[in-house]
Amino acid sequence: MGYLLGMIVGGFIGIAVLSAIIERFAFKSQEPTKRAEYTVGAALVLAAVLAGFGEADGGPFVWTAGWTYLPGAVVVLFWYRKRYFSAWVDDDLEQNAEQSA
Repeated sequence: MGYLLGMIVGGFIGIAVLSAIIERFAFKSQEPTKRAEYTVGAALVLAAVLAGFGEADGGPFVWTAGWTYLPGAVVVLFWYRKRYFSAWVDDDLEQNAEQSA
């Protein structure tokens, strides 16, 4: 049980760190849901590729290494989606408010 909990927490931390790096450079013009999906998805792909090479230990690429990060990625996805929606300002509403003022 401790191993499973450690995998989930470690996956969450790994995806959160990679997502924080990716969100600084990419997908800034997307709506909140797509931005969260693309940011966390890119972090998950990057983590899976790095883990696949890391778990190979001199052998072939380990294709199943990315599954470790999936539970953490789901948690980070919902967290980022909530963050992005709380900071989202719709341009149409902003323009309508300026026109009516």
